[in-house]
Amino acid sequence: MIRFGIAAALAISAIPALAQDSPAVPQQQEEWTPEDDLMCAMFLSGVIGAMGENTDQSLQQGLASGVAYFVGRWEVARGGDLTEAMVALFPAVKSSDISVLGTDCGGRMAVMGQSLQVAGAAVGELEADDEADQESE
Repeated sequence: MIRFGIAAALAISAIPALAQDSPAVPQQQEEWTPEDDLMCAMFLSGVIGAMGENTDQSLQQGLASGVAYFVGRWEVARGGDLTEAMVALFPAVKSSDISVLGTDCGGRMAVMGQSLQVAGAAVGELEADDEADQESE
């Protein structure tokens, strides 16, 4: 687990705001590399590791979901040995500007969260229509 110390604590405080705001994602989805995805997973893992025990559980769960999302993207695109890939990327993550990683990764998570909300609402409407149809029969 990557320990980022004070910088991670500052990044933690910014993540809830990122999830609420309309995200500004610096790269288009087509430009994100699998390595960008894995760096986000590693960054979020480090943030989770730096959190204290009294941290909001929903925030921890949201960050863990982000780790799974980014690792999943990496696995689809690259696959292979996850440990080997993380070890290879560790120097790049460690030398990265943590505030930039927080903004980029948080923004990307917010975009995915918004997409999931839209999809969930659409499926919810279909379920409601289906229930209404069943009741009218």
